[in-house]
Amino acid sequence: MKIPAESKDVVLREFIPGATVPPTGGGGSKETVTPPLITPPQDDIPALEVLTIQMPIEVKACKFYHGIIPRLDAELSLRYVGDYLLRRTEPKEGIGGQYLTISVKREGGFVHVPLSQDKEGSKQYYFIPAIKENTILDLIDAHHAKAQPICTVWNAYLRKAVNRSTWIISHEDVILYKKIGSGAFGEVFLARMIDPTSEYVLDCAVKKLKQEASLDAKLRFMKEARMMRKVYKHKHVVMIFGIATLNSPLLILMELCPNGSLISYLRKNKGKVTVLDKLRFSQEASSGLAYLEKMNCIHRDVAARNCLLSSRNEIKISDYGLADDRGMVIDHSLDKLPIKWLAPETMQDKIYSLKSDIWAFGIMIWEIFADGDEPYPGLNNVQARAKIVVFDYRMKFPEETPIEVIQVIDICWNKNPDKRQTMSAHASALQQIYEMKIPLLFNTASPTSQPMNIGACETATNTNTPASASTDMTQVPFSPPSQNMENSTYQQ
Repeated sequence: MKIPAESKDVVLREFIPGATVPPTGGGGSKETVTPPLITPPQDDIPALEVLTIQMPIEVKACKFYHGIIPRLDAELSLRYVGDYLLRRTEPKEGIGGQYLTISVKREGGFVHVPLSQDKEGSKQYYFIPAIKENTILDLIDAHHAKAQPICTVWNAYLRKAVNRSTWIISHEDVILYKKIGSGAFGEVFLARMIDPTSEYVLDCAVKKLKQEASLDAKLRFMKEARMMRKVYKHKHVVMIFGIATLNSPLLILMELCPNGSLISYLRKNKGKVTVLDKLRFSQEASSGLAYLEKMNCIHRDVAARNCLLSSRNEIKISDYGLADDRGMVIDHSLDKLPIKWLAPETMQDKIYSLKSDIWAFGIMIWEIFADGDEPYPGLNNVQARAKIVVFDYRMKFPEETPIEVIQVIDICWNKNPDKRQTMSAHASALQQIYEMKIPLLFNTASPTSQPMNIGACETATNTNTPASASTDMTQVPFSPPSQNMENSTYQQ
């Protein structure tokens, strides 16, 4: 392998909106400092004697270097025995530093071998003491040429390097313009990125992980990116453009939703949002969730705060930090979860499923028609949990809520999850209700309300809002994202 003559350090540029953007690498850039790499502690090396090394230029430019990714992400990229890649990893919490690891698929599993370096002399690199070289790429070439395993315990051999995907974006190709939100683990920015597949410049939103984030927070951050990458392409689901892992901080680049969160919109416009718009929000959210259901994705945090609004005020389901694609999850950590959105089986048995998402969807619809009020008003989490589990309590909907919507949500809130309909059925029912109420726009009387047969809606094939409805119902004129962002309440 040839070592590149030179490689520029990764640069993350930040500018004030409206300012003239200098050329790539020009003045005004702010370099993101790369944490030093360390040789991982060995049994015979005390923690205080861990050797610090700089990230070699050859590794930065190497196509099979995937940056800061967790073990699971590396394993998902390795398909065949002998496939391998380089990545940066972290030791256990509190040790500090980062080091290079080579991940290899072997017969029956995977092996992850950290890079070591001699303390004295020529300070050569090695994975096993029998083979040492002056550069990392020469070391990998040596294992190829000599057909020697990368790990003698598992007899893992290197056969084919796996190059990083186009969705791994270079920090150099991202410009952060303005902070528009923050959360427990990171911040959200209005940004622009260069599309690596077309070289076009795209407006986007960027989630930036805090430098001081814990290892657990980093793993959750990467899990969210991993879930969003699973070909989730739907008009009512936030789309991911890529992730930036080659340097710190970690970034998730996603579709821009300039009008902020649904919960903020409802509270800001309390008393002004029409019933028809609330029906549209409900239908669009159900359409996005029906798509996730089809993809076997449990969202686990369905709520108005996790719905974003596009420039045309269309719903986009977001926030996949808790999402899972296993169909059913048992999670015993309820301490930091939103109790008032949890289904009874989750409160009692810690079970999450597609049906628990449907319960939470019912709570979200209540939020929509209550103009963003907190569920179970007047009750704290303990009181709400007791009333739901012990007394089988259900909230009363605001008076303006159409009776047909209440009938749909009654099924969402069935205590037996097996008796809740699929999200696809609920989405079809809400679409029918919405279309039935459209004549209200023209000051005509709506058809006489009839009880909804939710089960019959299971066979509906289209769960998306009709094109005419999605364009004509909105009352918000289109404007450039930069203008909408001035008063954005985008939440992570």
